[in-house]
Amino acid sequence: MMWRVFIVLRCLWTLAPQTGYIHPDEFFQSVEVIAGDVLDIDVHRSWEFTSDTPVRSMVLPFIIYAPPLYVLKVVSQLGYLSAVSYLQSYLLLVLPRLSVVLLSVGVDVMMFALARRLLLNANTVMLVYTTSYVSLVFYTRTLSNAIEAFLFVALLYVTMTTTPITRYPSPKKDRLNLSRRSIHEDSDDMKTSGSDVGSPFVVALVLVAGFFNRPTFVFFAIVPCLRWLLHSGWDVVAIKRDIFPKLLLTFPSGLAITTAFLIGDSMYYGTLKSVTLGMFNVDSLSASLATVAQSLVVTPLNFVRYNVVSSNLAEHGIHPRITHLLVNMPLLFGVLAVMPAVSVMCAVLRRFGCRRCGNQSGESGACKALLLGIAVPLVLISLFPHQEARFLVPFLAPLSLLYGHLIFGSASIKAVTVMWVLFNVAMCEFFGALHQGGVLPCLGHIQNIHTREPLVTRHVIFYHTYMPPRFLLALPSQHAQGKSGESPRCGSTTVHDLKGASMVILNDKVKEITSRNKCKSNEILLVTPATLDHQLCSSTMSYKSQLLQQFHLHLSTENLPSIEDFWCGDRPPRQCSFPLDCNGTNLAQRLYSLTSLNLYQIDLP
Repeated sequence: MMWRVFIVLRCLWTLAPQTGYIHPDEFFQSVEVIAGDVLDIDVHRSWEFTSDTPVRSMVLPFIIYAPPLYVLKVVSQLGYLSAVSYLQSYLLLVLPRLSVVLLSVGVDVMMFALARRLLLNANTVMLVYTTSYVSLVFYTRTLSNAIEAFLFVALLYVTMTTTPITRYPSPKKDRLNLSRRSIHEDSDDMKTSGSDVGSPFVVALVLVAGFFNRPTFVFFAIVPCLRWLLHSGWDVVAIKRDIFPKLLLTFPSGLAITTAFLIGDSMYYGTLKSVTLGMFNVDSLSASLATVAQSLVVTPLNFVRYNVVSSNLAEHGIHPRITHLLVNMPLLFGVLAVMPAVSVMCAVLRRFGCRRCGNQSGESGACKALLLGIAVPLVLISLFPHQEARFLVPFLAPLSLLYGHLIFGSASIKAVTVMWVLFNVAMCEFFGALHQGGVLPCLGHIQNIHTREPLVTRHVIFYHTYMPPRFLLALPSQHAQGKSGESPRCGSTTVHDLKGASMVILNDKVKEITSRNKCKSNEILLVTPATLDHQLCSSTMSYKSQLLQQFHLHLSTENLPSIEDFWCGDRPPRQCSFPLDCNGTNLAQRLYSLTSLNLYQIDLP
């Protein structure tokens, strides 16, 4: 079965590894911080963890990412990694991603079982699901959005495999009816599988874990949970026989799991000590409970409070509220994103008597639930003005279930299949290899340099790149710069992240480092996209630089090559040598040269 090949490809590409850098949050919301805790290495802790009101729960990330890092710590202490210096940086990158990949394979199993439960062509559904670049790239990264997507599939699986399903004949060759009509519900002819006894606890576990991972998970959970509760109706009999027993089991389970998460987060952030729990006194129960309650850190509540303030969201970027619908959905899912709109349009036309769209009377309740499972969270998430494509990656599962047969199934159109394949190949290349693709290899190279020359005081300036995850340098925590205003000790490596600052600020930073440097053996390294080479090497700069290394492929959408770069427009006099200048080079060579991240050594006076 072809889809299994793509699961293997997902695993192998993770080991390769993938060099594309999707978003800083794939490191700085999880593995960067956990690596510092487990391995005692120099890391950058973002405001989300250092604030008085931290917004990130660490229970689930610790469960997922800490075990492989503890294994790496033991292996490293045994001395097995000392022979190959770059190996440690590679393993720091790959091992946490492998944890995500293992979870994704478990989700694949649930997706396959869910498709069969809904009487769909499971092989077709899985082929669409596994060939999507969202599955091949996003579902291999240490993003909280990937975990949210996995939990969404788990919730769909639990809530839709414990309700009765039956199948009716569907009209043949009806390509305009994009919603699957091969699954239906009927109280007179039920096919059930599995037991509903354990599902309330599992639902509670998934809901709480999803809420603490990302509070937006509530939006994705609304439709599956309502269908799970109300599939038998909402009359008096259904309430007594089905709804009330489920709620009676779900709420206590959810409360217990929530308590565990709250205690775990509070102990991690240091507001609740084991000593406090040990002082719990039954005789003064109310006082003890009040003490514990005051010490709890409620990260989801802090997350919500932060994100409802418009000025906070403005710091991360404000987008039109239709960005998710018109930009991010097509960006993630290509032609698959258009199909729900066409499906809804057909439903409207059928309601007004248009027979060309087929008869909807036999349409499945499960399909309607899946379609609502896309529409409802999409509308709710779009209410927030900060809109990034990764927020929508959980939609791959319902889209594959609903419309997979139109990509690879018997009802597929060849042009649509070709568009799907080409789109995902291109996006795999972009997000999996090209986008900010030089940052991670460059960090591995710098880690190797530090291992070879540990006595050199080294300052590494990252300029116009994504935030460099420090944990990949594997520098002991004592290498970190001291208190604010202090100079790092000799023999240390210090990272300076200038983000998208101006050349003036870059000049000032170099002067500051040079003036404060008191060590005999030192160097300043600059990491920046090749598209900024002509600015770096202009006669207006106060220092000279030499190119040490290029890391291909690297593309920064914030610093795309200009027309002058391609066609060799007038450039100011240069103070540094670039190995591939305009003279004697063709367009392809210049393009390859421009899609790199360059490592320079700045000549000190």
